[in-house]
Amino acid sequence: MSTQLASFLFFGSTLILVYLFYKKHDRNNVLIILAGLFILPFSFKKILIETDYGFFSFFLAILLFAAARFIKSHHRYFCLYLGVYIFSMIFTIGHIEILYGMNKPIKYITLASEIEYKFKNNQVLNIPIKGKNLMINNTDQILYVESVEYGEDFMSESSTTNQTVQEIQPFSLVKLKNEVGYYFEEPPVIVTTYYEQGEERPEKTTYYWLHN
Repeated sequence: MSTQLASFLFFGSTLILVYLFYKKHDRNNVLIILAGLFILPFSFKKILIETDYGFFSFFLAILLFAAARFIKSHHRYFCLYLGVYIFSMIFTIGHIEILYGMNKPIKYITLASEIEYKFKNNQVLNIPIKGKNLMINNTDQILYVESVEYGEDFMSESSTTNQTVQEIQPFSLVKLKNEVGYYFEEPPVIVTTYYEQGEERPEKTTYYWLHN
């Protein structure tokens, strides 16, 4: 369930509960506030937030819980209510990476199950946010994902005749088949791997490299 759908259900059910159980002389003001919050998820389709700022919601929720603890008036219930809502967003947000150039992609979170995205070539697409490892290629380059295998005292690329495991078209959305470890710069000749005590060491370790 996306944050957008969860928000509609959350605020919609709250509107009904407030109307039924809230004191009459305060009901109108509360309903106006909640109606505004109920409309807010319509804007989620155009919102992308860099992941670095995504955990801000966690700290904001903690502040609201603290405010609910110390505020003596009935307004503390709004702080508690919004704190629960913001904290629950952490579990419903979608994740996507966007590649703008020949660099590592920037990670974003989205609150909707579908976003409206405008590429650099001015093409606009509605992009569904489903599953993991989603990446938008916002470049005019065809990109490739190759496997690189490491083993004891050697480094070699995939032993199959076709070394490319995935091709990514320009200005497109793709679900990466494998988690990419290296972007554009060639992978190192030697890597260090760590194993838990008693864990069986595999004959080889595979990493994936994205490049043009």
